Amino acid sequence: MAPRSKLKTLVLNLTQIVFPDRQFVSILKYELDLLFVSIYSKLSPVEWVKEGTRKKATDLKINIGNGPFKHPGWINVDCHISLKKDDVVCDLRRKWPLRSASAKYIFSEHVFEHFGYPDEIGHVLHECHRVLRPGGVLRVIVPDADRYLRAYADNDEDFVRRVGGDSVSNLSLVNTMMRENGFHRYAYNYSELEEVLKRAGFTSISHSSLGASEHRELNLDLDNGQRDLESLYVEAVK
Repeated sequence: MAPRSKLKTLVLNLTQIVFPDRQFVSILKYELDLLFVSIYSKLSPVEWVKEGTRKKATDLKINIGNGPFKHPGWINVDCHISLKKDDVVCDLRRKWPLRSASAKYIFSEHVFEHFGYPDEIGHVLHECHRVLRPGGVLRVIVPDADRYLRAYADNDEDFVRRVGGDSVSNLSLVNTMMRENGFHRYAYNYSELEEVLKRAGFTSISHSSLGASEHRELNLDLDNGQRDLESLYVEAVK
């Protein structure tokens, strides 16, 4: 086992002894991983070389927090270490290793709800605004809090079953949307998301829907019955 893995395992084992809250331990593991990613992002020669290849770019297409969903021609910005030239490794809560005004599109699906409000999401959106060129477009998809709360208030069993499964109650589904074991930090409806986008400097903010971007290349939306049913789609222009 590598020294880093041994140290992390030791820290987590000690934490589990001191703190019986498994959710806390899970979040601590996540934060330790992100700390390592942040250090790697700044000190890795591989990341320096990648950054150099983008030095003169003005038309990047960036997918932030993309996880396993990758698309040809897009730069993927996430916290998973990768040697691939189209993967940017960083903690999104810190300054991104991307030049100002270097992108024409930014896409993000079910990522913003994982950032604390208002500081973390404020930083992430300011980075989006910085990296986009004038007229650049940000497409954001998050869980739609209004849709979940309406389903709870109306006892909409069809929504609960389709989104959460047969064994989930309407209240537990709302809790999952808002909390997800501590990894969901804030819930949005359109007006709330519109407000944080405005504070970050975005204009021409508009409500969208599944696969309905006016910019064809931004239609990267995950297309399944559950995601369309539960999601809020918004676009904003720098």
